[in-house]
Amino acid sequence: MAPGLPDSDGDLQPTDGDRAAHLRVSYLRSLLLAVTGGRTFLGARWVRLLLTVTPAPRRPGLALRLVGLAAHHPRGQRPDRSAHRDRGAHDMFVRDVLEPYLAPEQDLLEVGCGPGYLARAVAGRVWSVEAVDVSRGVLACARVLNHAVNIDYRTPREFFGSGRRVDIAVSLTLATQLDDEDLSALLASVWTSLRPGGCLVLRASVSGPAGSRPQPPTTRPPTTRPASTPPVPPLPSAAPGARPQGRYLPEHHPREAGHLVELVELAGFGDVRLQNLDGRPAAGQAPADAAGSWLLVAIRRYEQAVFPRVPELVRQAAAQA
Repeated sequence: MAPGLPDSDGDLQPTDGDRAAHLRVSYLRSLLLAVTGGRTFLGARWVRLLLTVTPAPRRPGLALRLVGLAAHHPRGQRPDRSAHRDRGAHDMFVRDVLEPYLAPEQDLLEVGCGPGYLARAVAGRVWSVEAVDVSRGVLACARVLNHAVNIDYRTPREFFGSGRRVDIAVSLTLATQLDDEDLSALLASVWTSLRPGGCLVLRASVSGPAGSRPQPPTTRPPTTRPASTPPVPPLPSAAPGARPQGRYLPEHHPREAGHLVELVELAGFGDVRLQNLDGRPAAGQAPADAAGSWLLVAIRRYEQAVFPRVPELVRQAAAQA
């Protein structure tokens, strides 16, 4: 028998001591997740406190390190180089993609702003920027790394509860990270915050041909809009960068183009357009098994949400009664 190996299969069975050690490790892991904010430690309260007590000259470096430790951040890269790449990528995205939809007099809302690279990139092209993210820690990092006089970093509760109105709403990640139910709730909140005729811009993953027939959604969006502001869904932190692989990462929900357009229209938007961002073939010619990056642009209707399927649903309910 080789030294260090068990004598028999019975030796491979866990002992009471092994089970106790496992319970201790599980307890410590749970305690650590509770203290650090769970799936995204940047939501922990100590992140803001740590940045506050750090001398001002050292805060940018600390903020970069904190952002670099997040689960969604690519590993093996220096934080300063990664930040430089992200800033450049967002500057080019605004210049090449978003600029036609921007105007100096606009108030812009970014939902899922992460460390604020997009907010900083658009700040010089609009009147004001409302940058929203669920993580108070990542907002604290954004205030250090990408501050500007016309950027206001807030949580969803702070912004959507304020009654603030904007001219354009942008999200680069949440249309892919949220499931149908949460995306519909988010679109309802954005609809309420947009001025009539305002613009919605989403970057989303589209699977299958852009003209394919949508599949029935697993959860149908609500067919009535409450008089008060709709509840804000839980928004995952949306820091930029290539989609990583690993544990505790945002979910990925590619949708067929027709289904995505239907969700947006049911929320009260019209004139929906899809633009391919991957350099793939024209609409309707994409491979059926591919999921690529597309830009969805829509206009907020002046009236409340229009639900074209309501008559059919009413007839079905009446037939089953």
